[in-house]
Amino acid sequence: MIQAKASTKTHSQAAHPLLVQLQKELETKDFTLPSLPDSVIKLKKALENPQVSHQTLSKLLTTDPALVGRLMQAANSPMFRGLNKISDLQMAVGRLGLTCVQNLVISLTLAGLYQGQGQGQSWVQQKLKETWNQSIKVAAVSEALSHRIRSLESSEALLAGLTFDIGAVPIIQLCARKFGKPKDENVLNTAIYKLSPTVSRWILEHWHINEHISTIPTLITDLSRQHNKPPDYTDIVQIARLHVFRNKPHPLGQINWLKVPAFSKLGLSPEDSIDAIREARESIQAVMQMLQY
Repeated sequence: MIQAKASTKTHSQAAHPLLVQLQKELETKDFTLPSLPDSVIKLKKALENPQVSHQTLSKLLTTDPALVGRLMQAANSPMFRGLNKISDLQMAVGRLGLTCVQNLVISLTLAGLYQGQGQGQSWVQQKLKETWNQSIKVAAVSEALSHRIRSLESSEALLAGLTFDIGAVPIIQLCARKFGKPKDENVLNTAIYKLSPTVSRWILEHWHINEHISTIPTLITDLSRQHNKPPDYTDIVQIARLHVFRNKPHPLGQINWLKVPAFSKLGLSPEDSIDAIREARESIQAVMQMLQY
């Protein structure tokens, strides 16, 4: 039986005053939701026109040379690499497709939300970095698992894995601004675990991200979730999170995997999923490296 053995001490302070205060602050929604970078907003607007050409899109992207470089790197990564190396942006757009390009551009720019925050407060920067590293692990495993399901798009799985915990960013910032550094970091961990799903969904809806991705942060909290539809991105991210937090001092480290329907939805036993992730280790590492800042 796959059942991680880890301490639950990290998230045991559910009634801590800091958690209560953070929840009250978030319920008022009296804080600023993070915004997408201008380059992403312009891209999304351009893609509203179903007739937009690859040439037009390429010209729009060239206004951000750094982004173009990372997009080219992604296009030539194990995720998408074909027989021939992609040597120019228009070729990359043509090979990847418009939806994939949009997902990749969002994914590649998300790191900016975690950087440059908490100036003068090293604990904030460290916590954001830790949160981002967890997210890119979930994203990379999600991307690897998505290749098992023909109806799922790997770039969508990548974005879903990267954004399931995006709500942690304003929660950490709010804690720093209103209360300062917590005496016990476990309390902040509890706040993120309990409050981030709702805040993450608010952010994704604010960004007008497709519903099948924007609903994931709240849907994945139900590990007994069952449905009669084909495997979806929620199933993928649920399993990816379990792998990332396996045997760690986190609530997900305590879950009995045999009781999680998402495994059978993907046609995997828990043991099979471990083998699948092990086989995809190199591609997972490559995706993580691509997303690192």
